[in-house]
Amino acid sequence: MEQNQNIQEEIKAFQSLPPKVDINGKPIKFKNYKDLRTLHKINQQKELFINHLNTILKEYTPNDNQLDYSLLVEVLNIAEEFFYIGNKEQRNEAKQNAVKQVMLPYFLCNEIVLDKSIANVYHKVKKSNFIKRGFKRFSHFLKKKN
Repeated sequence: MEQNQNIQEEIKAFQSLPPKVDINGKPIKFKNYKDLRTLHKINQQKELFINHLNTILKEYTPNDNQLDYSLLVEVLNIAEEFFYIGNKEQRNEAKQNAVKQVMLPYFLCNEIVLDKSIANVYHKVKKSNFIKRGFKRFSHFLKKKN
């Protein structure tokens, strides 16, 4: 029951996105308005990612899983698939910030250790490509229509 309420709260958060059109139904043409909407979507996506992974990682205590590289690789894989909005720099920055925020307790609460660990295991991460992100955007578009 609690999980269902969390999902409904997340849906409400996504609905607070600034509108594309004005009162008359015409597109808003303010300077950089599209970029502001994109940044808003990326921030919401990052918060959603952090909330979901924190609930998943409650089962793994930081004391028992210190410096667990397999856990780090899995979190990086999930982040790679999860972030699809924005350009490459925006996605990479959002992924990096979200993964750091989620995985910091598992790496001695030391950002330097976490950064070095990410650099060491990054070759094991399955990279996202344009086709996967495009398919995800298209499926998300179809889900919004229904």
